[in-house]
Amino acid sequence: MPEPIDYFSNRVTADTEYGRSKWVFRMGYLGSFFENNIGSVTWDNPFRTTDCIAPTNCVAATQGPATGRTDLYPDNQAQYLNFAAAFDVTRWIRVLASISPGWLRQNDAFLPYTTNSLLEPLAPALPSTSLHGEKQTLAMNYTLVSPLTKNVELKAVYRHYD
Repeated sequence: MPEPIDYFSNRVTADTEYGRSKWVFRMGYLGSFFENNIGSVTWDNPFRTTDCIAPTNCVAATQGPATGRTDLYPDNQAQYLNFAAAFDVTRWIRVLASISPGWLRQNDAFLPYTTNSLLEPLAPALPSTSLHGEKQTLAMNYTLVSPLTKNVELKAVYRHYD
């Protein structure tokens, strides 16, 4: 079945940086916003005209609901701040750092367990009406670079992601 499409995605970015001969600082913002105007798709079962519960009112080959339903991509947003800096500690040692906290949100309504009208009263209640999804991330990268010879440098890297 073809999926109907009526959604859009917006991306917003803003960055700035400032530097001198021995240091540089950069900061920025990234926002991603997705909105889907069609929450779910319902279709007709070509083998059923009415809902049934096996084996009471169904023929084995045609059991199931008269319709089917699937959820489509949920509305969501992600926002990140970015901070980065690099500076010379001495003539031979350079330090680079980047820190990026992020906030992600999604709150799409859940679909019922079934479209079968005969099973709906028997289905347990959903534990929640929607996800209420919120996640916070933090990415940090630190690098220390020092030249050993003209063509060889020593590099130490630490990465943290939560």
